[in-house]
Amino acid sequence: AACVSRGRGAGRGGGAALGGTAQLAAVDGTTPQAKFINTMLCRASEHGDVQGILNIVAENFPDMNCVNISTALHKLARLIKEDGGATSAIVAAGDLRLKA
Repeated sequence: AACVSRGRGAGRGGGAALGGTAQLAAVDGTTPQAKFINTMLCRASEHGDVQGILNIVAENFPDMNCVNISTALHKLARLIKEDGGATSAIVAAGDLRLKA
């Protein structure tokens, strides 16, 4: 699925004017699978599990939406920043899971 901007209010939560996240879920095509993927990404990040995040992406890529992809990249960037860049060796080693 391509990332498409939905205009004002399509960001965090959608706000009351758009009926909150319930209405946005219907508009942006969020599926239960995509929500579950985001939950897995967040749990892996909470445990500092860079490999886990990369594995989740590799195993679920066909079912991922724009939010999942953004979450994965953000969580990876945060973990790399927090450990002083030690996990950047994954990127330097050319991890195939990061190839577009």
